[in-house]
Amino acid sequence: MKTYCLRCEVQSPCKCGLTDKMFKYSDKIRTPRGTSNKVVFRKFLDDCPAFVNLIPESLQEDFLHLLRKIKYFNKSINGRDWTNITK
Repeated sequence: MKTYCLRCEVQSPCKCGLTDKMFKYSDKIRTPRGTSNKVVFRKFLDDCPAFVNLIPESLQEDFLHLLRKIKYFNKSINGRDWTNITK
């Protein structure tokens, strides 16, 4: 299992060293290295909507912050209404 940190927005190994905003996901999902290339991360969310299913409820607000950062507006991911945000 790999981990993804919503604090430093990278897959394992985490740069910040804290584990409160981390969640685990399958080795088969290939996440982008970071969010610096917003287009690549948006394409990843379009191509792999199952990634959103792995986010626990306690980290949903942090994931919404990530969606705002990469400018992923007016789309719901994998039928999840909580991922549909506006500007």
